[in-house]
Amino acid sequence: MIGEIVVAESFKLGLTEAFNFLKSKSSSFKNPHKVDIEQAYLKASNVENVKTIWQVDKSVNLNDFYYPSNIIVKGKVIQVESLDIFPKNGKIVIQGTAGQGKSILLRHLAGVTLKRSKVVPLFIELRKITDKTDLPTLICQSLNELGINSTEKDLEHIYASNQFSLLFDAFDEIPEHNLKDTLRYIESICATYYQQQILITSRPGSEIQKVPAFEVFNLEQIELSDFKPMLLKFFNNDDVTV
Repeated sequence: MIGEIVVAESFKLGLTEAFNFLKSKSSSFKNPHKVDIEQAYLKASNVENVKTIWQVDKSVNLNDFYYPSNIIVKGKVIQVESLDIFPKNGKIVIQGTAGQGKSILLRHLAGVTLKRSKVVPLFIELRKITDKTDLPTLICQSLNELGINSTEKDLEHIYASNQFSLLFDAFDEIPEHNLKDTLRYIESICATYYQQQILITSRPGSEIQKVPAFEVFNLEQIELSDFKPMLLKFFNNDDVTV
């Protein structure tokens, strides 16, 4: 219970600062109703609930089985524990092969940020992009779930606030005919809002890796030494079963 209160206060501080900044910039954010911080946190924390091959009938919290991921930076292996290892204005692509844990890592980072930082993470699944639902629309939907009612024209204030981190999952899953427009929009954010942090996961060989604004880091492959500690997480530390 104490942990939840601490989390709520941390999230409340970041969301309140963001909302106050936005209200000072645009009348469209001057909502007469108060933002429900508790509901906003509960909705945001859903990013940690996933279905796995171990349990397909219902969602589980990824913290029950999460095993730390590493990236390779200039030949060195670095454990990705939070967004703090990246520059606050970083434009980062984390690339890895299918099933390597890219999405779980990004969800983990969103969850950690909710608990420890005043920055508000916006986790966006790029596979949801369609002809009728583009990336700005998905970002607005994510903001609306937090109680920040936004339209595409309001996003300039979101990016300028430096209160949000954009976490875009699975660039390689964007439908082919929506790819150019999505890439163009991401590049426009990079060009206009230098301080905006963006993390994107993707398989190797996607167009996002070619964008000069982005640094590309490889997710480290699982080694034999990782098998037992990882399986212990999956099987509740049952050493006999593992």
